[in-house]
Amino acid sequence: MDGDRSLLPTLTLFHGTSNDAAESIVACPNRGSYRGRDVGIWRVGGGNYAGNGIYFAPARSTARHYSAGAIIVCRVTLGSTLDLGMAPYHVYYQCGKPNALEATRWGLENNYVTGEWWRPDEGWWEYCMYDWQNRYNYSWRIRPLYVIDLDSGYIQRIPGGMCHWLFRKMVIMDLLNSMLGD
Repeated sequence: MDGDRSLLPTLTLFHGTSNDAAESIVACPNRGSYRGRDVGIWRVGGGNYAGNGIYFAPARSTARHYSAGAIIVCRVTLGSTLDLGMAPYHVYYQCGKPNALEATRWGLENNYVTGEWWRPDEGWWEYCMYDWQNRYNYSWRIRPLYVIDLDSGYIQRIPGGMCHWLFRKMVIMDLLNSMLGD
């Protein structure tokens, strides 16, 4: 549901990943040595306990649990969000087990972009943006602010991450592409 971007809030969320993945995700395709086709793209990892997608957490400690060395702090517009605890039983029953793909299928069929999941065994919230096909990799949807290297404590600010991003050419092009269907 790409038409929801102006009505939904944008939250500051955390994403745990490896240092190499973080470097690739936040790289600009036209900057320095980052000219590969995978730069700037969020990839889906394994597990998928709340669906198949990109996972974000409202708590830094949750992202640290999933991290392999880095945390990306970002502003995320989650879109229409499904509370998986309120989903039909056949969807909810699959959550908390590996590859809960029914959550993704049912969510997308019912116009949800993201699933919200309370992980009772750990006592934290997670958000799964149902994006294994990279449909939501637009700058207006996910905007990295900075990367924290957990080994060194170094914080790398992402150029443009904190500025007023709506008037940047990249964002305007992303908005047009998402509305016109690439």
